[in-house]
Amino acid sequence: MELKKEFKLLCEAILTKENSREVLKGYAQTYLKGVLKDTCCLCGVEIKGYGNNASPVKEGVCCDDCNLFKVVPARLEQTLDREEFLRRKR
Repeated sequence: MELKKEFKLLCEAILTKENSREVLKGYAQTYLKGVLKDTCCLCGVEIKGYGNNASPVKEGVCCDDCNLFKVVPARLEQTLDREEFLRRKR
């Protein structure tokens, strides 16, 4: 179910005060079960574990594979570019 629809149903249930505690409990349990799982911001795969900071490639969290093959090389490239810049500046 789309998140907006879920939120709308949740709000309607709370406003009508029909079993609002059970609705909130069910929504929290659904969330904790992982229905709204974290996905990699680079490839869209479900993240296992904590994930990795995808900066400087993109804002967000990425999977281990994207971290290894995309993010780390981008960080190394930034570092090498910075070192080259500092050498030329001297």
